[in-house]
Amino acid sequence: MWEMLDGDMNGFEVWMYLQCIQTNDDVELYSFIGLCRHRSAPFDNFIPLKPDAGVAFDARADAARACRQLARSAIDGKRPVGSGDPMSALPPCSDKTSAESCRSGERVAPLH
Repeated sequence: MWEMLDGDMNGFEVWMYLQCIQTNDDVELYSFIGLCRHRSAPFDNFIPLKPDAGVAFDARADAARACRQLARSAIDGKRPVGSGDPMSALPPCSDKTSAESCRSGERVAPLH
């Protein structure tokens, strides 16, 4: 499920979808996909945020901190942001569910 990390970072909302990517010897590692969008922008107008390939975090708090840092850099224009559609990393929809309904809230928490 999407989690709002910040509701007003210079007028932007910052969202994160946390993923457990590996469990080894009772050690869970996490990755995330994130997005930020201006609060007045339509839902489909967002900046995707992705950590560098191969980066994993030991704790949810570390992943959230990294997502906020990526958002801050993207908003300030200091770092190129991740490419691609953050929704593509979400679990697939059932065959009975259209892609549009998945994007509009069945898999993703509403952003407003």
